[in-house]
Amino acid sequence: MYTLLKGDRMGDEDKKRYLDMYRHYVSRMNNYQTEIDFINSLYGLSSPEISDMPKAHNQSDLSDRVIKIDKETKKFINKLRREEEIAATKAREVLTVINTVQDETDRRILIARHIQLMNMKDIMKAEGYSRSGLIKRYKRAVNSVQL
Repeated sequence: MYTLLKGDRMGDEDKKRYLDMYRHYVSRMNNYQTEIDFINSLYGLSSPEISDMPKAHNQSDLSDRVIKIDKETKKFINKLRREEEIAATKAREVLTVINTVQDETDRRILIARHIQLMNMKDIMKAEGYSRSGLIKRYKRAVNSVQL
């Protein structure tokens, strides 16, 4: 996906896009899960209510709904599984690249941002940086990535 020609060099924005590969696949996985949840809600497949009260004659058979939902969600579940496999591979690739960074703090910031998917505000708190200090440190960390 990111092959360079001899003599080419990646800029910081290209490096950020590379480091965000895992985030992209996690987002896709979340989208598939949202679609599965939506289909489940259309067919009324939610947690069963437990009650001591007797049921009326209009009770629908849960097995009919399960068959419908199974047909509707199989393709999404298969896509979700493929995305999970790809995301795991991308996470390992990105982590391998991050682990080549010499500075330990830079590695922690990059791992927090691109593997743990933390936002900058949470990284600021965890690492004890001001906003501007973290932005400078993050740019330095991205710049130190060797692709």
